[in-house]
Amino acid sequence: MHELRFAEIRERFLPVKAATIVQRIAADARLSESQREQFRSLAAMLGARFHYEFHHQAEQLKTLYDPFDPDRDTLPLRTLQAEEKAAQGQQLVEAWRGLLQKGNYVELPRNEICSCLELQTRSGLVIRASLSDYQDLRVFFRGVRRQERRWRPWWMPWTTRCETIHVFSRVALLVQPAQGGEDRILLKLFKEVVAEDLEMLLPLVRIRMRWLDRLKIGSSMAGSLGTAAWKAFTSIFSPVVFMAVLCGFGVAVVKGILGFLGSKSRYMQALSANLYFQNVANNASALALLVDAAEAEELKETLLAYGLLYLERDQDYTRAALDRRIEAWLNEQFGLQVDFEISDALDKLVDKQLLTADVRSPGESPVLKAVDLSAALQRLDETWDGFFDAAASRDAPPQPAASRAGTAGSLAEGGQIRVDGASGPTRVGVAAAVQPSRPGQSEALPL
Repeated sequence: MHELRFAEIRERFLPVKAATIVQRIAADARLSESQREQFRSLAAMLGARFHYEFHHQAEQLKTLYDPFDPDRDTLPLRTLQAEEKAAQGQQLVEAWRGLLQKGNYVELPRNEICSCLELQTRSGLVIRASLSDYQDLRVFFRGVRRQERRWRPWWMPWTTRCETIHVFSRVALLVQPAQGGEDRILLKLFKEVVAEDLEMLLPLVRIRMRWLDRLKIGSSMAGSLGTAAWKAFTSIFSPVVFMAVLCGFGVAVVKGILGFLGSKSRYMQALSANLYFQNVANNASALALLVDAAEAEELKETLLAYGLLYLERDQDYTRAALDRRIEAWLNEQFGLQVDFEISDALDKLVDKQLLTADVRSPGESPVLKAVDLSAALQRLDETWDGFFDAAASRDAPPQPAASRAGTAGSLAEGGQIRVDGASGPTRVGVAAAVQPSRPGQSEALPL
């Protein structure tokens, strides 16, 4: 039995809807009725902001995927040379990976893919897959859990046994075949996938019969041939009997072949049934669903970070302390054990100017505070208006970052946060203040 290390990974995926998080935070007794309404408005504005940003990203991904989409029914956007197409394919792979990481998917390393492909299943199918058939194969998953599965051993069919399997809530595949891969890339999204049956999702597989079925068909065919040969040997001088024996021999051969084809047909039906119920989306539709999933995860992380900071604004949370508090809150409210992505959440709060950082003494982690709800709503509203003002005056020079700076903690020039310390206002780099995990994600959006 191969060891599947991904089963020990703490999930970053938040298996709860954003509306439920808003409902739980708004129901907290520490909020007044007006604050509850303001928080709901904040959640709606954040949702609109993320939707606007991810729409732009979705359009970029569609443009990158256009020359590789096997389902395209429109003219290509432009004709690419071989070198350009290869470079665009690599850009697509990197953009796909970045999108899935925002959706809190985890990439399955190549050695783990091999381990899954080598595992034998109890489904009655023997499927062989070779990674050499693919120019590129990327597997991402989220929502892994252990589950018990019962099966009957062939040597004791009257008994049942249990085995532990690993089930992925979602699996996303990027497949580029070795033959013809320069012209097409397949994007697949599946649900409720058993890790031990991962090879069933691949498009290029070799279906083999179980050795027990081969033995059954082979023994039946050998018995028929043996009987026919014996009768032929003992009745060789009777032409009528000899012809009858030859017919029996032919029937035995046809029976064996039809038995093999029937078994293979049943295997294909079982494979089709599994994929029919597990397949969620393909190619461009898979791309659209994954954009929506990434947008939802980004929104949930932002709401959790801001909501907990605002609810417990009397507490002095550092980055690490806030991370622990959010994980504890998710466990208290929903019974979830997750690895909350605090760096990504704080990056988004900084980007949207909803966070302040107070360095109270040199060498210590800054204390994080949420901007007041009224100020947060005003900033989001001004930013939203700024998107369309920028579109209306596209040729106008960009507004300096310093003129957009708000109160302490908003973004200033040079990618820094203005913080108020004991000796007066100072500037601390974003990386030092919130330790972002993804470079470049804290850049201010043009207002």
